Amino acid sequence: MTPSSPVIKKTHLGLRNTSQDPDQLKRLSDERRRRTFLRKVHQKGEDKKWDVRAEQILREEYISSQRQWLESQDRSAPPTMEHPGEEIMDVIAAKHAEEMIDQVMSQENQEVEALVAMLEDRPNEGTLGTDDSIRYGSDDENFDSIFAEILATASEESAAQSGFWHMHANPKEDEEHEEAMDTTG
Repeated sequence: MTPSSPVIKKTHLGLRNTSQDPDQLKRLSDERRRRTFLRKVHQKGEDKKWDVRAEQILREEYISSQRQWLESQDRSAPPTMEHPGEEIMDVIAAKHAEEMIDQVMSQENQEVEALVAMLEDRPNEGTLGTDDSIRYGSDDENFDSIFAEILATASEESAAQSGFWHMHANPKEDEEHEEAMDTTG
């Protein structure tokens, strides 16, 4: 040993348990609790993030499997009409239009027949002393004859055209219209 270096004796004092300051112990335990709390909060946040990601992944897998299933069903299904509802609606509209045409045609035929019958039932308007000739002037005969000719040709044309429609018309409706025309005329 050299005289310049101090002599250190080994003692058992360093091995001895010493009590620490109570304030320091409290700070250490608070710090430990705080770190544990923050670690748990951080871990819960990470768990929530993974839960949301897992839900998104499951949802995407479900949607893709549904899409694949639908596509396989479409491929395996027999070919069908693209829009069957539209074609059905077109058929219904066409039938409704035909019914309306039949109804209008039968009504027009009845009106024409009623007018022709009314003209045939009227006495000859050749006399000048009737109230009609006074009210309408002296050209009444000319207008009546022209009107009768037009009605006759129109009824002949409509009878020829309505032959098809009349075969498909409802006979009960025709009888009801004729009865209605008879009671009003």
